[in-house]
Amino acid sequence: MATYGFNPSIRTEAEADELAMAAGNFTIVDKGDGTAEIHADVSGTKRLVVSGEPGQDGAQGPPGLDGAGASIFGGVTRFVAHRGRSKYAPELTIQAYEQAGIWGFWGAECDIVYTSDNVAILMHDLTVDRTTSGTGTVAGKTLAQIKALTITGGEFVSFYPGCKVPTLEEFLVACIKWGMVPVVEIKGINSDANITGTGGLVEILRKYNLEERCVVIADSHTHLQLVRSASEKIHLQTIKNLSTTTISQMAALGNAGVDSNYTAVTEALVKQAHAAGLTVGAWTVDDYTQARNLIAMGVDAITTNHIVLK
Repeated sequence: MATYGFNPSIRTEAEADELAMAAGNFTIVDKGDGTAEIHADVSGTKRLVVSGEPGQDGAQGPPGLDGAGASIFGGVTRFVAHRGRSKYAPELTIQAYEQAGIWGFWGAECDIVYTSDNVAILMHDLTVDRTTSGTGTVAGKTLAQIKALTITGGEFVSFYPGCKVPTLEEFLVACIKWGMVPVVEIKGINSDANITGTGGLVEILRKYNLEERCVVIADSHTHLQLVRSASEKIHLQTIKNLSTTTISQMAALGNAGVDSNYTAVTEALVKQAHAAGLTVGAWTVDDYTQARNLIAMGVDAITTNHIVLK
């Protein structure tokens, strides 16, 4: 399934948000000429939501960097759906990623934690208590036990009864379906083999031919080093505030960048990172003015719960 650009007739953010709330009830119309339309039911009235040629979002900013990072981000500011388009569907569910795909996000971010039988599942916390019908740690449960749970927390959860916790592989399939770049945050592993071994993160990314079309992020430099030891092709970003220290650290890792809290991002630091061959991401940005400011600074990616700017 291709993603499509916004209908130019949608002129206000409020209208876009109103339509997004109804995007769970939508129809895709193939126009037969390489384009398509998506219609959503808003208050009983069908309205055009998305129309155009297959494509990806991208807001033009200052000239970007060259090299491996540029080949991923393409020299424009990209928008990444934080745990899916999680303002309008429960976080880290396939439904949230469907929302992100419908709305044309370039990338989709997820958090992975490993089960007791060493399967990567999508969960922000190391426990299941906050978002599911269960209690206890992910590492203390098998995949079968995780799949027996139901998603009970998150935005508009009542609109999506019976939601289940996805595996990493199910998430990757959704990204491929919508043409989104997976941004995978390593949250909890049982051993180094969960990253570098048989059935580990790197092997799974290779399985889906995503080694050069993904971003792996982590706040643990050790985890990033493990990924790098298994693959030179995967683009890595540290989840640390942008600074001269993080720029130096990630430049040594190669094919890398910094995914920073947006409050620590300055134009001078973005230029310094780019000069070192690094990419810069900013999170979590749900204010349109702030997003435009970051675009003007030249950041490569903005992680958000709902917004996309053209």
